[in-house]
Amino acid sequence: MQKVYWILCGTIFVCGSGLCIISDELFHRTDSGEMPPQFGLSVAVALFGIFGFLSGVAFKAIKFLHDKKIR
Repeated sequence: MQKVYWILCGTIFVCGSGLCIISDELFHRTDSGEMPPQFGLSVAVALFGIFGFLSGVAFKAIKFLHDKKIR
């Protein structure tokens, strides 16, 4: 199950980053100088993937410290 979690977090991050990169070409800009909503949404998706990675690493570190303390 852990492998699925890491793959899912990686997929979310890669999809969000990819959407950040192509959002300019994918959606037509109005050249108003404002950030398009699609770019903001893709940044949020990429951040969600990063937070998933960080929470997984924090969980593993806490579990390691807890197991070390019990022994």
